[in-house]
Amino acid sequence: MAILLENDIDFSPYDVRLYQYFRHSPFQIPVEEIKSRSDLRNECIFTIDPQTARDLDDAVSCKELGNGNFLVGVHISDVSYFLKEGTPLDQAVAKKATSTYLVQSVFHMLPTELCSICSLLPGDDKLAFSVFWEITPQAEILKHYITRSVIRSCAQLSYQHAQVMLENPDKQWNKDELPQIYGKYAPKDLSCVVNTLNRLAVIMRAKRFGDGALKIDQPKLCFSLVNGSGLPLECSLYVNTESHRLIEEFMLLANMTVAKQLSADFPDLAFLRSHPAPSPYIMKELKKSLEERGIFIDISSAGGLQASIHQYDGDDPISQARMLVLNNLCARSMIRAKYFCANFINAEEGFWHYALNVPLYTHFTSPIRRYADVMVHRLLCASLGYSPKPNWKPDSVQATATNCNRQKYQAKRAGEQSTELYLTVYIGLHGPMIEEAVVMDVKDLSFDIIIRRTGLVQRIYTNNLPFPAKVTCRAENKKIMAQEIEWLPTDTVPFGTRLVVEIFSIVTVELSRSPTSLKVETRLLRPPTSVAFST
Repeated sequence: MAILLENDIDFSPYDVRLYQYFRHSPFQIPVEEIKSRSDLRNECIFTIDPQTARDLDDAVSCKELGNGNFLVGVHISDVSYFLKEGTPLDQAVAKKATSTYLVQSVFHMLPTELCSICSLLPGDDKLAFSVFWEITPQAEILKHYITRSVIRSCAQLSYQHAQVMLENPDKQWNKDELPQIYGKYAPKDLSCVVNTLNRLAVIMRAKRFGDGALKIDQPKLCFSLVNGSGLPLECSLYVNTESHRLIEEFMLLANMTVAKQLSADFPDLAFLRSHPAPSPYIMKELKKSLEERGIFIDISSAGGLQASIHQYDGDDPISQARMLVLNNLCARSMIRAKYFCANFINAEEGFWHYALNVPLYTHFTSPIRRYADVMVHRLLCASLGYSPKPNWKPDSVQATATNCNRQKYQAKRAGEQSTELYLTVYIGLHGPMIEEAVVMDVKDLSFDIIIRRTGLVQRIYTNNLPFPAKVTCRAENKKIMAQEIEWLPTDTVPFGTRLVVEIFSIVTVELSRSPTSLKVETRLLRPPTSVAFST
């Protein structure tokens, strides 16, 4: 509750009087609405989402054409059909602007019942926007088209299901190993689609990064909770598998495709998303700092940064620890992406998305949880000729974009604070915990570390260590490069130990919960006796 209030997030339930502004379940799609759309209900279309997902925004499809190419489809829930523009409900949703995801709960942007109606649940007729591409086996995009559609997802797969299909394409699935498959399709049909999409996605991803895209991996912590009490039972880093990257690739393609169309059709009202390049000064300082430590990065472009960082990647623990620090330092140097109205930004300078290295981008694929996507859907509807051009003023579009930016940041911050809170509770229940950490910055009286198993960033102060020790700083050009900590012998430990702390050093720490607050306390531990010295 405090986290939500601190971040000014409206978590109050919707007034029941607002429910009159959308159609309730059971919802029957009018016959005339079906006739006005592409009927895709007999196609092999299905969702791939996290195991616990309930808001199913997007589905995928793929079938081979007679010429050997593939018709790939991304199908996104048509929330704008139900959320009519200008109603009191629409105004309330626009104010919330985004769903907020905490560890133990979700505070939906839409009324819960409307989330269910819009969600692409399997076996039910659902309204969607569908983007299709004709793609060659070499992943070359020949053409595309966009249409409003009615679909009937045949299955709700998880990323784990899709990953097994990728690792074992010929697997014979038992009845209880997959969720129910509706219609005429069998597990082998879904596996064929998943594997075909992945083959294309791998080529597309390689080309995208070859063309200069950047991706900075940040650790994401997830928890399993005890039924009933909701207390954290286990925690682990979220694993981004090949099946995740498959979906990501086609969602990015859909967003870029729609952005191009809206920018061409509505240069004054297009609702887009840009990512400004980082400050040249900050990047030069980062480059200089890393070079002093033997790490050389190319800051001339996103692609140059990507390639130069990943030359230091590897499977060994030292390389992985180094990459954890490099990703964190680079992420701190970035500027947040933002929504904007095209009329307010200079196209040549302000439209560019630095990380993706593309001239036009927007958000189209998650309208159940983002109001920005609803705005995009309304413009797309007009672009396709299904409705007249919205009677929007650029000023009001920009105001909506500004609110979406603010609420998105607040929701992200709340999610991060929720994760930190649950980690603190977890450590209190299961700790103290002995963890490996990697040093990411050294100052005169302290140094910052990242806990390798959780991604938690902590600061350790060396001017008040809880044991007899001498601390000496090593500086170059008036800049602290390292600290040398010398533990002195004691009655219980009759030997001294020396530790040099500098960037990329791996240290051992003890994590415990503060007895007086919901904070994590971190204590540096003496190195093992193998690095001890006699006095």
